[in-house]
Amino acid sequence: MKVPDKILIERIEGYHTHHIGKYENGNQFLGWVYRLFVKPKKYNGDWPNHTKEYIVLFIFDVEGNLLENKIEYSGTSSKVNYSKQTERLESIIDQRGNYIYTDIFVKLFTLELENQECGLVYYPETESVIMMPGNNMCFCPLPISRHRRKVEILISLFVFIWCKVSNRTMWPDSIVSLPPFLDLFI
Repeated sequence: MKVPDKILIERIEGYHTHHIGKYENGNQFLGWVYRLFVKPKKYNGDWPNHTKEYIVLFIFDVEGNLLENKIEYSGTSSKVNYSKQTERLESIIDQRGNYIYTDIFVKLFTLELENQECGLVYYPETESVIMMPGNNMCFCPLPISRHRRKVEILISLFVFIWCKVSNRTMWPDSIVSLPPFLDLFI
């Protein structure tokens, strides 16, 4: 499959794509509050003390090219307040001028954050584009209908619960590590 030039990211209120839109000058933005798990050499399962929280704002031009990024460290998960992080992200978005929340159409990009890949990354083995780190958004090569998006959200919820029940501390590294019956949905 040919690597896509651009990805349409649909804004869904209250979801990972809540803080996306366009500024008055045409530039697009994607705001994000996310966790980056950095497993220490000796790990006792206390993930909140080993998970770093970041507030991120990616700015794209009208054509979808990444222009700049603002990445702000908030602290570990055990010490931050998600509501305050969201308020801070909204403040950063507001400081840049007038905007509307809407879908965006942007090009793939990759940055490095604490030795981990960050951005909209193409994975040829699954023919998908994944928002990294965290694997919180996945864009499949096929057009995604609202029904398919609901199925993907349900799968994400199931995997989150599965990780908790099986004492996993993060999303599996690959789709292969998921329970076999999920292949029916993917």
